[in-house]
Amino acid sequence: MTKQFQSILFLSTGRTGTKFLASILRNTVPNADVFHEAGERSRLINILSHSNLAGATPFTFIIKAWESAIEKPLKASQGTRDFYIDANNHIYYLVVNKPELYPALKVIHIVRDPRTYIRSHLNWSHSRGKSFLANYLTPFWQPAAYMVGEMKIKDWLRLSKLERFAWVWNFKNLYINKVEDSAIPYLRIRFEDLFSAEDAVLTFQRIIEFLGLKDLEPDEAYFQKAINVSKSDHLPEWTQWSTQMCNKVDQICRAGMTKFGYGNEPEWIDRISQSGETS
Repeated sequence: MTKQFQSILFLSTGRTGTKFLASILRNTVPNADVFHEAGERSRLINILSHSNLAGATPFTFIIKAWESAIEKPLKASQGTRDFYIDANNHIYYLVVNKPELYPALKVIHIVRDPRTYIRSHLNWSHSRGKSFLANYLTPFWQPAAYMVGEMKIKDWLRLSKLERFAWVWNFKNLYINKVEDSAIPYLRIRFEDLFSAEDAVLTFQRIIEFLGLKDLEPDEAYFQKAINVSKSDHLPEWTQWSTQMCNKVDQICRAGMTKFGYGNEPEWIDRISQSGETS
C-alpha cells in the first residue's frame, strides 16, 4: 500500500450527477481507480441495507455482498494506486455503519435540492424500464418510513409517489450526514453548485483540495456536457406545483431543507404559508 492511499466515497440519494463526477475524476485524478457504483452487485448491497433497516435480514448479509462486489477491486487499488474512488449511492447505509471497511476513508456528501431531486427521480423512474422496476417493483430498493417505525405500512402505501420520494430524500441525506459528526473526514457539496456555470469549477476545486491535490486544475470543458439526464416530463418544475404539493414536500423535508439550506426563496415561502389549497 502506498503511503498516500485514500478511499474516497461520494455518497448521495442518487440523481446527483455521480456518473458525471466519476467521468471527470477518472480524467483528472492521477494514479486513481475511479468507479461509478463499483461492482454491478453493489445494487444487492442497497437492497440488503434496506432489508436490514426493516429488520428482515442480518447486517452480515450486507458484509457478504460487499465482499463479493467491492472488496477485490478495493484491495487491488490499495496495492497499486494512491486513490480508490467510488461514486456510489447504493452503499450509504453500509458506510455509515461500517466505515472501517474502507482504509483511510474520506466521504464527500452530495446534496441536491429536494424539489429538483424528487422531479428528477420521478421522471427518471418513468423514462427507463429498469429504473421503474427497481423503484416500484423491487422490494427494499428504497428505504421507507415503516422500516424505521415512523408509520404503519398501510399508511406508507397511501402516500403519493411525491411524498415517498420526499421522505427518501430527507431520510437518506440526514443519515449520510451522520458522518459529519464522526472522525471521518467529510465534505458536503451542493449539486446546484457543481452544475452551475458560475460555480462548477470552484466547487470541483474544493473536491480536489479535499483529496490533498491542490495543484490540480480541472478542465472547464468537462463541465459543458450533462450525463444521465432525465428525459420524461412526468412531473414539472416545482414552480408549477400546486400549493398542496409544495406544503407536503416542505412538511416532509423541512428538517433536511433547514439543515442543508434549501427552501428560502420568497416564492416557496409564500406557497407554503398558504392554506394548502391547490392552486
